[in-house]
Amino acid sequence: MDSFSQPLVLDSDYSNENAQITVLFRNTQFTLEPYPVPDEHPTLERLVKCKRYSLRQDPHDNSKDPEIYIRNDDDGPVPSFTLAPLPEQYHDLPKIDVSDIRVRECFPGSSWPSKMDVNDEVMFFKPLMDFKEPNFWRELGTLARSHRAGGIDRLAGLRGIATTEGPSTLVGLLTTWIDGTKLCDTDIKERQSYSGKWCNQVLATIQALHKSGIIWGDVNAHNVLIHRGNDAWVIDLDGSGRPDHQLQPSEANKETELEAVRQMFATLKELPPEESQWLGPFGPKH
Repeated sequence: MDSFSQPLVLDSDYSNENAQITVLFRNTQFTLEPYPVPDEHPTLERLVKCKRYSLRQDPHDNSKDPEIYIRNDDDGPVPSFTLAPLPEQYHDLPKIDVSDIRVRECFPGSSWPSKMDVNDEVMFFKPLMDFKEPNFWRELGTLARSHRAGGIDRLAGLRGIATTEGPSTLVGLLTTWIDGTKLCDTDIKERQSYSGKWCNQVLATIQALHKSGIIWGDVNAHNVLIHRGNDAWVIDLDGSGRPDHQLQPSEANKETELEAVRQMFATLKELPPEESQWLGPFGPKH
């Protein structure tokens, strides 16, 4: 194999139906033939770590369609998610090993798992991503505070921390799965009928967060889910929609956030879904 060109490390990619590998080699993109996933709903463990493969081309083959050689290096799996040590202040929180988490669905049009099954309970999975680490750790801290306080009504709270290689290595968060529709995608007639109820529910949830010293930080119609029971749930506490000084739990920031919630519902009451889905966060400018 020494006569072949430098190998390229590949990771397999999971989707709901199959796994496939798309690679770029010598400025040419190759998509390897899909192969069936052995389990319809694999464990998260199989996706956290993927087998390593080498892609090699015979340097003496100058044809337009050269042979590409794939082989498993057999030197162990490589992480396909960002892993991090779990800080000691979170060791008291519930932890769930990735081998006990089964993937049910991925984000639409994506191979990133989102809907999980843990002992017949459905949960939402949010992985740690290296380019969003500050937001992730803020959300974990916020969820931890809410969890220790006994939870908050209509808030997608913490169900567990996904871990691997023992309980001290974090992969991501598991939160309450809300079976519903994003506020921005609801029908305008529904909004006109129920905006008052939904607004009051979100205000009550946010006020409970404020009492715990937490600013939601992302008043956005994408971050409110209307449950099938017609209740409004708050999700996403990473604060990515606000700069740090607006995330401090001051009385001014609390009142500003409540007013942003009122503004959001008043605005969406008059907009059809095809317009409201493009709205950004509500609240003061950065």
